[in-house]
Amino acid sequence: GPALCSPAEVMWVYHPPLTVGIPACWIGLLRRIPFIYGIHDMWPETLASTGMMPNRVVQSALGQLADWIYCQAAALTVVTPGFKANLIAKGVPTEKIHVIPNWADEDIYRPVPKNPILAQTVGMQDRFNIVYAGNIGLAQGLDTVLAAAQMLQDMPKIQFVFIGDGVDRERLRDQARKMEVTNVRFIDQQPPERMADFFALADVLYMQLIDELLFRITIPSKMYSYMACARPIIAAVTGDAADAVREARAGLVCPPQDAAALAMAVRSLYAMPKREREAMGDAGQRAFEAQYTRRALTDRYEALLKEVACCPAV
Repeated sequence: GPALCSPAEVMWVYHPPLTVGIPACWIGLLRRIPFIYGIHDMWPETLASTGMMPNRVVQSALGQLADWIYCQAAALTVVTPGFKANLIAKGVPTEKIHVIPNWADEDIYRPVPKNPILAQTVGMQDRFNIVYAGNIGLAQGLDTVLAAAQMLQDMPKIQFVFIGDGVDRERLRDQARKMEVTNVRFIDQQPPERMADFFALADVLYMQLIDELLFRITIPSKMYSYMACARPIIAAVTGDAADAVREARAGLVCPPQDAAALAMAVRSLYAMPKREREAMGDAGQRAFEAQYTRRALTDRYEALLKEVACCPAV
C-alpha cells in the first residue's frame, strides 16, 4: 500500500495555461516522473466564454491538446464538481479526477472588529454596505449593480461599494455618473492583508458571474474569503457556486444579471433582523473552516502527491 512504499519523484503542474502540460509530458517521459495536472481553468471553454479565442479551429485544436495531456497525467485535480463532470464527459476516467477546491488563507481572511476610523475614511460609516471585492471585469457583468442601485435610491442607508480594479472599472464609474446613482462608491484595490478590515464594514458581500455555461461550473475564489470573514453573501450565480452558498446557508442566491432580483435580495437582507444576517455569516465561516482552509486543502494535495509517487497509475 502507499504507506509502505518508498516515495519517488512526482511533479505537480498548474494550469492555466494549458501549454504547461507539454513540457510536463516530455520531462515525465525523459525522467520517468509521473505528474499531477492541477486544472484551475477549463480550456478551451474559458477562451470561448470570455471571447479571448473566438476561432473555432483553434479551440478545437486546444481541446485535442487538452485531451492528450489529460491522458498522460497520472492524476488530475479540479476545483469544482462541475469541472469533474466536464472531464468525465470528455472520457477521462472518474478515478483519475480528484476534486480539491480553492481556498482562502485563514491567517489573512478572518472575522475582525469594525474599525470606525477606516469606515469614516472610506465613506462606509452609518450605511448598509453591500460590498463587491475583486476583479471588475467583463465576466462579472456588474452593470447589474448600477441598475439595482438605481432601484434602491428610495432607501438612502443602502450603499453599494466596489473594492478592486479591472478592465471594466472606469467604464462602470463613468456609467454611474451618467445614471446619477449616488449610492455607489468605488474604492481602489487593496492588499489582501487589509481586506478583512474592509469586509468587517460590509453588511453583505456580493459576488456575480455572467450566466455562461462555463461559469455554472466555476466558483469565484472570493466566495472562500467572504465565508472566512463571516459575512452574509448575495450570490448572483448559478451552478456550483450557488450550490455551495445554499449548502452552507451562507446567504441568498439570486439569478445573475437580474437587477430586480438583486434589489429584492438587498431589501430582504436589509429588513432581516441583524442576528439572522449574522447567523448566515457564521454558517459560512463554519463551512469555510470545515472545507476551504489553506491548511486542510494543502494536506489533501500532500496526500495525493504521496499516493502518486508511490503508485503513479492513480
